[in-house]
Amino acid sequence: MLAFRVAGCVLALTAGLIGQAQAQAPNLVVRYVNADLAAPVSVQPGGSITVPGVAAGKTAELTATADNQGAVQWTLKSLTVSGAGFSISSVNEVVVPPGSTVPFSISFSASALGRYSGRLTVQLNSGNTPYVYVFYLSASVVAPDYVVSYTISPAGSETRLAPGAAIRFPDTETNQTSSALIVIRNGGAGTGTVQNVTVQSSTAFRVSGLPLLPARLAAGETLRFTVSFTPAAGGDVSGLLRMELDSERRDFPLEGKGLAAVWRYSYLVDGVATAITPGGRLSLPNTVVGETRSVEMRISNLGNKEGRITSVSVSGTAFRISDMPALPVTLPVNQELRFNLVFSPRDSGDATVQLRIDQAYFEVSATGVGARLTVNLESGGGLTPVAESGQITFSNTAVGSTSGVTLHVVNAGNATGVFRSLIVSGSAFSISGPPPLPASLAPGAEAVFQVVFKPNALGSLTGGLQVDDKSYSLRGAGAAPAAIPAVSFREAPGSSEALQQPYVGLELANAYEIELEGKLTLTFVPESFVDDPAIQFATGGRTVDFKIPANSRQAVFGQSGNRIQFQTGTVAGTITIAASFSVTSVNVTPTPAPACTVVVPAAPPRIRSVQVGTRTASGFELLITGYANTRELSRLQLTLAPAAGANLQTTTLTAEAEAAFSAWYQSTASRAYGSQYTASVLININGKVEDVASVTVTATNVAGPSNAATANLR
Repeated sequence: MLAFRVAGCVLALTAGLIGQAQAQAPNLVVRYVNADLAAPVSVQPGGSITVPGVAAGKTAELTATADNQGAVQWTLKSLTVSGAGFSISSVNEVVVPPGSTVPFSISFSASALGRYSGRLTVQLNSGNTPYVYVFYLSASVVAPDYVVSYTISPAGSETRLAPGAAIRFPDTETNQTSSALIVIRNGGAGTGTVQNVTVQSSTAFRVSGLPLLPARLAAGETLRFTVSFTPAAGGDVSGLLRMELDSERRDFPLEGKGLAAVWRYSYLVDGVATAITPGGRLSLPNTVVGETRSVEMRISNLGNKEGRITSVSVSGTAFRISDMPALPVTLPVNQELRFNLVFSPRDSGDATVQLRIDQAYFEVSATGVGARLTVNLESGGGLTPVAESGQITFSNTAVGSTSGVTLHVVNAGNATGVFRSLIVSGSAFSISGPPPLPASLAPGAEAVFQVVFKPNALGSLTGGLQVDDKSYSLRGAGAAPAAIPAVSFREAPGSSEALQQPYVGLELANAYEIELEGKLTLTFVPESFVDDPAIQFATGGRTVDFKIPANSRQAVFGQSGNRIQFQTGTVAGTITIAASFSVTSVNVTPTPAPACTVVVPAAPPRIRSVQVGTRTASGFELLITGYANTRELSRLQLTLAPAAGANLQTTTLTAEAEAAFSAWYQSTASRAYGSQYTASVLININGKVEDVASVTVTATNVAGPSNAATANLR
């Protein structure tokens, strides 16, 4: 079923019954819908149907059905309507069983306002009996009536607007917003259409909050939207609000005033005032370097509202602001603010800066009279000026090598100047050939010197150059030096016994053009897992420094010359001596680092001395000193020699010493001595001690027996 609303019309259908009721009369019900109904309405014969009104010249259409709600079948013969403005869709004769429906539609249209009536006649047969039912139709033609009003936000009262009446906004500061709520109400009896709403003639007014147009407006309904006023400048502003309501057009003037301070700028030189606009240029008198000139600046408020000045500044180190009252300052209408713009040139020549007063900018130009010393870089046969606080860049240079730039200090001013000081900073930079200072430079004259770059590290290196009161940055990059030639070790033996002091030297396959600094590092890997602190260089410690002078091959170890001794200690193992190299602080050691090894092989014990210690009437003490580089000793054998004329029953004594020596070598105290030991052996004599002339001692470990050492008792 079709439900719709047609603006301005209310359509009603009324049904009545013609003829006498029959005992088996059909049960006929007409159902219909319209735009104002949420669900279909059922109408019995003699009832009526009412729908919203329709506007003049418009058409309202109802969707309806003829329903058989009885228990008998009947035949619908015809549907007809009468009455001005009413019409009905064509329906063919049709049999309608119980529970079935026949759809049809009724239309109404008229051009004059007022109420209309008509009839719907339904003819049907039930069996052979004809039946006629009448429904009475009524309709009306109505029209909308628009009432427009506005309210100034946030607390204004509602004001009704006659056609052509103006909407007046409150005075509003520039870039701020005032708003008016506009209401269109349909106070008539029929539905209308708001075709369009626009603002014309001014960008300061804007419409927002409108629904999608065109929009239908039923009787009693309202449409609301906002008109906002945002002035961009001071003064009166006007616009036009246009509404298209059905075929009617209504215009409402929009009026507002922007409030703003309007600034006028001027400056005073030698008693003469000159106006200037933002973006313009003001010129200060020529000023001798070291002296000061100023101009008076004036800011006047010619607007219709007081204004605030919050900030005043000038760029450039030669300019400053003076005699300025504390900011911010509120300046009433027709009042002015004054301050001084001061020029104190540091160099000769033209200077152009920017004066800023809040959001207004002015170009300021002035000329300093005097000498002006500039720094220039010699490049490609010409000179390139270096900006003050600028950067001087050096070519990439290998660490240990040097590069340089030539600089010219030129007096580019118009008076004689004095070049007073020259300072360089940064450990990689130095001055070569500085001119005698102070130097007097006439206009166009120059002083020449070099800045030398000798990198002492890889990567970017920086420094500074100070020429009188002007500063410049220096930057260069240290590149890796060339790889050093092949390295070989001299004199170091492949293996050595304990307690030796062999030599080791170092040389390059070819001469190297840059002086090399280096270090020998000694490491020891013992077979017994215990280090020997006695294994070190003759100078003490396990590292020793050396140098290889530029363009030479052999390493020099300070006072030791071209070779250095080292001690092999008393512990079996492998001594490794590795060399590292650097140019300044940059490591140029090949990978892997050059190294040589000296093996101290495992050997039988060594007895260095045997002495007689404490003597008693029944015996004596032997003190045996030696070392066992495997850090183990299993047996001591003593052979006693008799004195002349004496007879010894026992001449050989064997001492199983493994436990005692194992305890010694496993002790913390032993580690300071490598594998060295001093053993105390007490010998008891059953007889006379004087019968023993001497004792010879040997020691044994896994590598075999030691040398023999003898102690004499007489």
